[in-house]
Amino acid sequence: MAPPELSDQQGQQTRTSAAEIHAAIERLLAGEAFLADRPWSEIWWGLMHLDLFSGWRIAIWIKRDALDVCQSATAADGRNWIYGCQRDDWTLGPAAKILEPLALLSPRQRQELEARLRRACCWPAPEPIDGDWMPPLHQLQRVHPRGRQSRPHRSPRRTGAASSALCPEAIAGGKGSMG
Repeated sequence: MAPPELSDQQGQQTRTSAAEIHAAIERLLAGEAFLADRPWSEIWWGLMHLDLFSGWRIAIWIKRDALDVCQSATAADGRNWIYGCQRDDWTLGPAAKILEPLALLSPRQRQELEARLRRACCWPAPEPIDGDWMPPLHQLQRVHPRGRQSRPHRSPRRTGAASSALCPEAIAGGKGSMG
């Protein structure tokens, strides 16, 4: 059973724990692939967001060009953890210690993690939008969520290249529809 601070009223686990994040970081240290949002060299004081191959998303504070604490983490199944949400003993009040995943690492593991983050590969920069293929805003159609029960006005469904004037990729392939 999950500790009370990690569960909802029905006993379902809603948060991940520092131990689970620690295990994800240990897998990262063992060689699991990951991408960072920006290189370490661009951060002196700020967050480095990591996307691990296993689906974990971890945000780590870099303060004064050194590894600090884990600010937040989200597991692949959507459970999250935020700095301060897990304590060793809530009955101690303000004297309770925050359980923090990076504090569970040995000094050698912290050094390895910092070295790995300093060499991290980053997400590629987004491609610039080329005005030749991007339709003007007024030509974009409003997308309705699936499963609508009724539509006050129902236009005929278009198919084929005639309906794909806004999408050159669909014309070249001769399939798909924008409508």
